[in-house]
This record gives sequence, structure tokens and C-alpha cells, in this order.
Amino acid sequence: MAARISDVVVVLSKADYEAWKADVKHTECLKQIYNFPCFDLESLKFDADCRTVLAVGRLEEQKGFDYLLDIWKLVESDEELTNWKLQIVGSGSLEQKLHEKEKTLGLDRVQWLPFTEHIEENYKNASIYVMTSRFEGFALVLLEAKAFGLPIVSFDIRNGPNKIVSNGVDGYIVPPFDISMFAEKLKVLIKDDKLRAHFTEDSQRNMYQFSKNKIVANWVQLLEELTE
Repeated sequence: MAARISDVVVVLSKADYEAWKADVKHTECLKQIYNFPCFDLESLKFDADCRTVLAVGRLEEQKGFDYLLDIWKLVESDEELTNWKLQIVGSGSLEQKLHEKEKTLGLDRVQWLPFTEHIEENYKNASIYVMTSRFEGFALVLLEAKAFGLPIVSFDIRNGPNKIVSNGVDGYIVPPFDISMFAEKLKVLIKDDKLRAHFTEDSQRNMYQFSKNKIVANWVQLLEELTE
């Protein structure tokens, strides 16, 4: 219906575009434009010596923080990694349930912080970003993490992670919900300072397609076409 009555339908990801294209007849009205991270990419610096793994998101089923706690259990069990912590930033209805799971697993290096409007400080003080979501519309947090030069480990869920993260180049993309492999890839990054530094160097190289100037230009072009 939206395709029939609209001059244009704009979707966030290439996966969304292909899904709409397969389901609607009026494909000429479809456009795909990314969102952009709200940070100045030119001024960001990353400290590879930090010992914090960061995850950001609502404490809800979609975000898969239950998976992340299982993964972190495997990390905490590694005697070589006693100086690393997991920082989870967010609020939501599963907060108490997740705290109970943390206690059941016997975790002692998880830091919980509430939602903040100054999330850039958390990115600046982290060394790796992780995403364990069950699904996403568009994983803007991955763009934010890349903007800060953070190596990323993410499940290969629908709508975007493998378009944002280049596997083995600036992070790792793991088969959906493979906790053991996720933990192994995370431990590889934690243990190898040089690899993290190498991933950081590559992290921002493909960010132009997600830059504010690029995205705004796409919108301006679209609006000009609609008013011609």
C-alpha cells in the first residue's frame, strides 16, 4: 500500500531494499539511503590500550544481551584475560532478569550503566565493540563504533552488519547465535594488541558512504528530483 500511494519509499538497508523489491510492483518508487552516525569522524581518536569491551542498547529481547552474558562467561573463564571488563550501556524491561543471569553465571567483570546522552565517552574509553542482537532494522551502533575506530564482533544477522563490518578486516562477523565462535573471535582480539590496532586503522576507511555529507547529499538529490 505504501508503494502504491507514495512518490517514494526510502529504506535504510540494502536488505530492506531487496525485500521491498521482491514484494511490491511499484519498484520505481524505492530508494535506499543509510543513516549516519552523529559524530565528527575527523576528530575521533581511539586508545587501543583500553581494556573494556563495550555493548550499547536497550535491555530488551531483541538486543540479545542474554547471549552476550553467555559469551562473556567464556571470556572470564580464560585466565589470560583477567584485566578485561564488559561494559553494557542501556536500560530496559529485562534489566533485573539479566542481572539475575549475571549472578547465576558467576560473572564479576560486567559493568552496567544506564542510558546516556553522552555515549561518545563510552566509545572513547572502550577497545572493542560487540553486538549480539537477534535482529536489527539498521545497526547504527556499529557505525558509531566504527566512527570511533573500535574493532567489532557481531552476529551476522539480517539488515546490515556484514555491510558495515568487513570480516577479518575491521572486525569479525560470526554466524548467528554461535556463542562459542563469538567468544573465540572476541578472545583473539583481546589477546592481540597489534591486531586491534590494525583493525582500527581499517575501521574508518569505508566510512565515507555513511558520512553525514554523503547521506545529506543523497536526501537533497532525492528531494530535488521529487520537486522537478
